[in-house]
Amino acid sequence: MQRSFRKFAANGPNLKSYRERFYIQSVYALPSPEKMEQEVRPFLNINDAFKRIVIVKEDILLRRNDMGIVTMGLREFLVNNNSLYL
Repeated sequence: MQRSFRKFAANGPNLKSYRERFYIQSVYALPSPEKMEQEVRPFLNINDAFKRIVIVKEDILLRRNDMGIVTMGLREFLVNNNSLYL
């Protein structure tokens, strides 16, 4: 399955014309809780209800934190057709 993503600027087009929107952060590794905190910090400044996803190169189990931010491995993201909706 081929996926296409749109890049949104802070003052981009009218968002009401888009059906779905995701914020995706890619990370090589999350060796410590401090690194995880650093990677999710940009998501905390966004005040809307769109889904936030952190993708890690390592093969990790999918998890969701208290703020609703999903962390998943790259393989899960690429292989699972429904990975954006988990």
